[in-house]
Amino acid sequence: MLLLCWQVLAHLIPCVKNLVVDTSEHVRAALALSINDLAPLLGKEETVNQLLPLLLQVRREGHLAGQ
Repeated sequence: MLLLCWQVLAHLIPCVKNLVVDTSEHVRAALALSINDLAPLLGKEETVNQLLPLLLQVRREGHLAGQ
């Protein structure tokens, strides 16, 4: 756990946001499976504020792609 919360927010969250809207369903599925691994690094408040909306967006994108 060498990364601090602000480092995760500054460096990884922007990358995650790009992956959420990736055109590949496989990329979004892999992201959905691994996004939870960031939660312990961010803590409860930032997980709810930052990761939860992204996870919900991944689910929406997947649902829309399946239609």
